[in-house]
Amino acid sequence: MRGVYENPIGSGIWWVHYYGAGKRHREKVGRKSDAIKLYQSRKADVAAGRKLPELRNSKVVTLSELIDDVLEFVAHHKDNRSYTSKGEIVRKALGSKPAADLTPQELERWLRTRCKTPATANRYKAFISLCYREGVRNGKVTVNPARLVRQRKEGTGRLRFLSREEYDRLHKVIAARFPEHLAEFVVSIHTGMRLSEQYSCMWSQVDLERRTIELTKTKNGSARTVHLNADALKAIGSLK
Repeated sequence: MRGVYENPIGSGIWWVHYYGAGKRHREKVGRKSDAIKLYQSRKADVAAGRKLPELRNSKVVTLSELIDDVLEFVAHHKDNRSYTSKGEIVRKALGSKPAADLTPQELERWLRTRCKTPATANRYKAFISLCYREGVRNGKVTVNPARLVRQRKEGTGRLRFLSREEYDRLHKVIAARFPEHLAEFVVSIHTGMRLSEQYSCMWSQVDLERRTIELTKTKNGSARTVHLNADALKAIGSLK
């Protein structure tokens, strides 16, 4: 029945919503049968012009508020800039919307129009889901609509390596124009370290005698050892 709904879905808790005197009324009832009876009664009251229960002065939590909370939560995360960027884009499009009113269909439609690739759509879905998870944890919302949005299938990507000719050309240009960054380039090519791994590396992790770098903070959380060839070793040695 229109105006009668279960929230959260599967909880057995039923609500009614209806309009009277230009205002939206929402009431928590309990059982579905009781919610149907109350809804019919309230609609009859509206039609007869009878006085309705006073609306509670409850604050409407917007999606923008959930975004603020999650940006505070990830303030010291290594990918904070990425979270901030996504947050402002989502805020501009959906921020003023009451968080409880966003449906999976609306979110799926926005992702489809906003994101050009499945990978981008999945990243934004994950960000919005994080906003709602924090909202649930903080007691500001009860459901997470992003959980019901389908994950889009991503491509396997393209694995590509520099040819020796391409490497030599890049090396020559960097040596001429940005010599202070040459060692960084050589280490990145010859070790395959991620940018975050390379630029957070400390000297205590480097063992020039064993020709290794011990990585403790990696993307998947597990430690690993990077072995250094002669070129990488020479580049790191020039920095020390």
